[in-house]
Amino acid sequence: MTIDWARLFSSRVFRVDLVTGLIIAVLGLVPGWIDLTRPHLITVLLAIVATALRRSMPGTALAATWILAVFELWLGERPSLIALTYVLVLYAVARVGNRWQIYAGGVSVVFGGVIASVYLYRTGARFTEFAYGSYAQTIIVLLAPPAVLGLAWLIGLTVRFFFSRNDESELRLVAESEAHRALDVAAEERARASMARDVHDIVGHSLAVIIAQADSVEFLDDTDRIRAVNATIADTARRSLREVREVLSGTSTPVADDAPQDLTALVEQVRAAGVVIEHRLRGERRVLDPARSVVVRRVAQEMLTNALRHGAPGEPVLFAESWRSGDVVLEVENAVVGRVAEGGGLGVEGMRARVTAVGGFLEAEGLEGVFTARARIPVPATADPAEPGQAVTTTPKEDA
Repeated sequence: MTIDWARLFSSRVFRVDLVTGLIIAVLGLVPGWIDLTRPHLITVLLAIVATALRRSMPGTALAATWILAVFELWLGERPSLIALTYVLVLYAVARVGNRWQIYAGGVSVVFGGVIASVYLYRTGARFTEFAYGSYAQTIIVLLAPPAVLGLAWLIGLTVRFFFSRNDESELRLVAESEAHRALDVAAEERARASMARDVHDIVGHSLAVIIAQADSVEFLDDTDRIRAVNATIADTARRSLREVREVLSGTSTPVADDAPQDLTALVEQVRAAGVVIEHRLRGERRVLDPARSVVVRRVAQEMLTNALRHGAPGEPVLFAESWRSGDVVLEVENAVVGRVAEGGGLGVEGMRARVTAVGGFLEAEGLEGVFTARARIPVPATADPAEPGQAVTTTPKEDA
């Protein structure tokens, strides 16, 4: 593993630990201030290295302490202040080391403690005096070095678990905050996507009607019919502008003849553009909740718009709505010119997204020059029937 020495030396943790090691070394070398043996220069240098690396490189620091212990045994040194290095390194290994370093620290506590007890018993005069007492006193004295090392190691683990729990709590709070933020962003994206679909359906339908009406003007020679076409164009544009404003302001409310379940007016609007539509109605229309009403109207609107824009000129369009006990099925079938891709186009994808959002499904397929779109929209069975006048099957109207 490559060591970034520049980053290591610039680390605040390393500098603090280095100063700690130097302080221990200086205090250990000062003669006469404490009744302990002055350490050898080699052990002092090893203690400084081990202490300086204890948090930056805990594994290396632990290895350095074992080398330090070997040199102390080899030189026959008596106890000195350098022994603090073992305590500090074992604490740091348990506090910041990885799993294997923690295990190595635990093993070092056992073996190092036993070695220290034996070594002190042979070289430390006061330690030997304490050991020569009662049986219980001897046991306590001999277990003191492993106990001190083990206590440092256990304190390191305790602090590690405490801060890990706090870090985990903070991370959980951050994750929850990020999750809420992501949900808010997703909700905003869904709202924008829904608004984009609404605007696409409204503007696409209105423009298709206006273009069809405008193209028919040059073939008219009757002033009254021209005025009627112009009035239809103006009415369609005003209605489209009003619906777009309502969508953008979030105040769209289906009322009067613009109610989503009143599809007859929608059919008549497309017929006014010069399209022959065979409108079939099965079952009784029911008053729907606003959400499903919008879905029904927008899907029917997009189906008819696609037929108006992509249908073969002069060919009739079949529009069927079937109100069953648990759903309403909308179907548009029209002849097309050229190849029609199955389920293609932004309009079809928008319809599919709307229908899927309320638990329904949409089929769109072109076959042998005929394009068919069929949508099933779930409708609550408890919905009230619409006004009697709405459940009348309309008859085809030829282009005027």
